[in-house]
Amino acid sequence: MTRHLTDEEIARAITGEPLGGPAARHLEACVACRREADVLRAFVTGERARLEDAAPDWDVQLGAIMGAIGVPAPRRRPLWRPLAAALLAAAAAVAIVLIPEHGAHRQGIAVERVLAEVDATLDDDPLQGFAPLEVLVPDPHELEQYTDTTS
Repeated sequence: MTRHLTDEEIARAITGEPLGGPAARHLEACVACRREADVLRAFVTGERARLEDAAPDWDVQLGAIMGAIGVPAPRRRPLWRPLAAALLAAAAAVAIVLIPEHGAHRQGIAVERVLAEVDATLDDDPLQGFAPLEVLVPDPHELEQYTDTTS
């Protein structure tokens, strides 16, 4: 190859796109084209880093915009809420298993009532975070209110 690589060929080379056979061999052999590719690669890397550093914090931007138009910014749902819901569901499952049998048959659980109270607890805003296990797993005597005595 008697000519140097074009700007487009150098750009393709630094992005990893395949070059044709003669162009790839020229890039390996030509110091000037390799230097130009290295300079362009360093420039692109530096610009990417600069742009990442200059990226705005969109939560702050949203708050500023909403404040400027007089609307409160939407609150983000805390990430711990799903975990708290899972812990409550696990506690309810453990409590159901631990309810002692009375008489010859096991009493039924008022599932709808339990689920309604779990939903009400989760809807209570703000949820107070994680509680000790003693708070999450109630005393079996407290669970008697959830038993269905009609079955």
